Amino acid sequence: SALAAAGNPPVPDGYAVADRVRTGLIRLEQDMTGAQAMVDELSQASTRTPERTLQLVEKLCDPGAARAVGADGCLQALEVVVPSLAGMPNRDDAQRVADRVAKVMLDMSQEGELALYEADPNWRTRFERWTERMVSQGMESVTVLSASASIQLDKTKKLAALERATQLDPGNLSVAVTLGIEYMLQQRWDDAIRQFRAAKALPDARSKSAEAQQMLDQYIKQAEKGRDATRAANRR
Repeated sequence: SALAAAGNPPVPDGYAVADRVRTGLIRLEQDMTGAQAMVDELSQASTRTPERTLQLVEKLCDPGAARAVGADGCLQALEVVVPSLAGMPNRDDAQRVADRVAKVMLDMSQEGELALYEADPNWRTRFERWTERMVSQGMESVTVLSASASIQLDKTKKLAALERATQLDPGNLSVAVTLGIEYMLQQRWDDAIRQFRAAKALPDARSKSAEAQQMLDQYIKQAEKGRDATRAANRR
């Protein structure tokens, strides 16, 4: 047979395997040392620029890197950077950093959740606190609020963040639809129907394909069915 003709697979040399393991451990140690050096650099708030701050945070909070060396460096970085936003002399720079940090947190919460949990089982509480702090410091934007809503487990706070985001950018179709879906998930059927109808009327929605309009129509029908079912159950 073909397998017999190929012969037995080569047996890995024990010394070679040990050498690869040793090399991997050395590289891991170097990566961890490098991560700590970046955290230390972030702690020097008086000397770092917004660009360097973002560069370091994005390296430390890269989901792939966190899966390899852990998310401790990411959590430490955010613990340093978020409180420092209020002290940045240029508010435009502070908002730009806040928006990018919020996106980093959102990416990590979606792609690096296991690494975050291994570093701190209460990581989500810390993320919630950090996004709320950015808003309280005046870094209120659609990006920060959308990230906060995605990270939040508290339904009331999730809705409040999305509602505020739609107020800041009433023409944002993505946020408008996300708010409608959240209303539907919380069985606020009339609010969901109103929100989806409002989303259909947005210029961005009208310029989309027929499929996008059909999707919104389908959401409206789902919400109407949910409303009718709830009313029927309440009459029993």
